[in-house]
Amino acid sequence: MRLFFLMVLATALPVLAQISADHRDDFAAGSSHDWERGTVSNGHLILTADGSGEHGKLVTFAQGDWAGDYTSAGIDSIRVTFENPSGRDLEMRIALGTGDDPRSGTWYSSVESISLPAGGSPVTGSFGLDAAALMRVEGSSSLESVMSSVATLRILHSTTPDARGPNITASVYLDDITAISNLDVSPTGVVESALLLSSYPNPFNPSTLIRFTLPDADAVQVQVFNLSGQLVSTLLEAQLPAGMHQLQWNAQDQQAHALPSGVYFARVSTSRESAVQRMTLLR
Repeated sequence: MRLFFLMVLATALPVLAQISADHRDDFAAGSSHDWERGTVSNGHLILTADGSGEHGKLVTFAQGDWAGDYTSAGIDSIRVTFENPSGRDLEMRIALGTGDDPRSGTWYSSVESISLPAGGSPVTGSFGLDAAALMRVEGSSSLESVMSSVATLRILHSTTPDARGPNITASVYLDDITAISNLDVSPTGVVESALLLSSYPNPFNPSTLIRFTLPDADAVQVQVFNLSGQLVSTLLEAQLPAGMHQLQWNAQDQQAHALPSGVYFARVSTSRESAVQRMTLLR
């Protein structure tokens, strides 16, 4: 009887699916997929949020084939192609967690988003899965623990790192969601940018020079965020010519208050792309 009880207990334990590198959903006609929310049409997963109630958030999520031990599988990024038919700009992120939804388990979200201008052309980007690319937004488990036991992968719109997202009215198309290994991604999680963003010195005190290169003349916005994803200062909003540019940040917020020691992120955004530089302030 004791042996029978142990056998029953063993078979009742959940078996974690084993995701593999290069796992892909392309939403081709007739293909099956594991994503909740959204409808498949013309090779896209189409998400729509109505701004209120159960369907107010622009989010989809997958378990099943997208759950498992990402570390053992060697997965270091998730690549997605987006298209934004909406009349508003979107900021797309991923979140990975050990629970069914953000109300349970521990969740990490991408520090940097992929920016989708309203009505823009398709954009393909990759989200890194290392400690510099992800921020804990729910729970208390370590990133190593979560990456070895991912239960749910979420893709969502949010202007800050999050696993829930705000209520909005918008739509977005997703295609070619792919698990990638050994992809050269930037420290913030998005594929390397033509902007060639850097800062010097880094670590710094009391100021650092933020440098970037524009391949073409463009409208540019330079912002600084803290480790929680909160905007602390907008340094520049201007039309700039092609070439190298630099500006000094004195570790102050928008009200000219000195900021404490910590990690901050400079984000340079143009009409075509964005890039993020991690900076460490040591007072």
